[in-house]
Amino acid sequence: MIKIKEFGKFSAPILIFLISGLALGCSEERTYYPGNEILHPTKENIPDPNIVASDLNISGISNIPKHDLNVTFQELDENSLHATIGQSGNFSGVKIDNSSPLVNIADVVTDREGRIILLDDHLSKIFVYDRNGEIFQDLGGRGQGPGEFRSPVSLTLDNAGNLYVLHAGGIEIFSNENGHFSASSRIDIILNKVVDMCYMNGALYISGFTFSEVEHSGSDSDITSRYPIRVSSPIQIVDIHKKEITHSFGVIYKTAFGWPVFDASLSEKYLFCDEESDMLVTIFRNFPFLYGYTSSGELKWVSKMSDFRYLSITEKLSDGLPTLTGRATTDFYNQIYPFMGKKDSNVLFQIGYSINQVIEGHSRLADIIRNNNLPQFYTFSVNSVSGELAIMSHHKKEIRLINENVTITSPELINVLDFLYMDRSMLNIYNNIE
Repeated sequence: MIKIKEFGKFSAPILIFLISGLALGCSEERTYYPGNEILHPTKENIPDPNIVASDLNISGISNIPKHDLNVTFQELDENSLHATIGQSGNFSGVKIDNSSPLVNIADVVTDREGRIILLDDHLSKIFVYDRNGEIFQDLGGRGQGPGEFRSPVSLTLDNAGNLYVLHAGGIEIFSNENGHFSASSRIDIILNKVVDMCYMNGALYISGFTFSEVEHSGSDSDITSRYPIRVSSPIQIVDIHKKEITHSFGVIYKTAFGWPVFDASLSEKYLFCDEESDMLVTIFRNFPFLYGYTSSGELKWVSKMSDFRYLSITEKLSDGLPTLTGRATTDFYNQIYPFMGKKDSNVLFQIGYSINQVIEGHSRLADIIRNNNLPQFYTFSVNSVSGELAIMSHHKKEIRLINENVTITSPELINVLDFLYMDRSMLNIYNNIE
């Protein structure tokens, strides 16, 4: 009989270069390659082409026909700019300008009054702005008290306009009282890793994991026997009234050596809740594999993109212990960005490019950026009901949020440092004109 107990902070004598997640596995079988270096994703984890709803080949990405949807992707230039929030170049590690309070905008949402609510994870604070970019309210701060956060990652709103903040200490709730937010309560869920969150039909959907320790088997034949732990399913449903996890689902990516910490790292994902369709759409952070679930967790479709330029993620044994390493083997590679909105049942997301930061010399980086016409952000849609993929448009800026009223972007990455560090200290606000 296996005994399971709560497993808090985990540490073990292994070397991890932390990777921000890959793909949901399509096979329950593990493949072992003792003594060799394994490149992810492995064949066993790539969605079977016989079951995918849509497979979009993105080689020659700029020549893919555009999807004919009634979505306004206007020119995001100075002529259509309505307001700005923050100041470009204020990101962590480069310079701090005291005239702007923002350092790294990790997430942004808009409420029913049209206000812009953003999370700065560097400051562990929430800032509320009106449509003209004037600050209305700030919330939170580092700590463990009411309305405070530990390593916040995501924001969402319920249908009553209440604000939820996902962080390492749980979920902080700010009630909306006549348009003013105030800390009201906390949902104390214990997750060892949190990634993303969205709201649908009275529940919060969390991308995150819990590790549980299991009874030692008495054998030290492999890593899972020497450090016996179990990882939860990758998606948690939290009932906002009961304030507890009511269901977990999703398949864990299976790494070659079966180490649950690595399985969890390679299963991190972004989420989008489409309440109108009663569907949850997921995409993995470094692999273009998408999955559509009903609100109860039933898998409905699987889609993927082909000819994606992957970041090289390798797994191997080093001194008898498994290691997971991420490195760029080409001058630049594709990067997947969080979901940013929807039109009808079509959920929108972007794929851009990241530079190999081990390349030496700013002049070489500048040449790569110029020769490849970087940055480029390509906007795609996935139908939440059918899984059909299509390309929508491309821009020189990352779109952080789009709805019927506004398009919100990060600043254009105009120099090498901006591109390397992905400057997220400023937002541009554009009014959408149908």
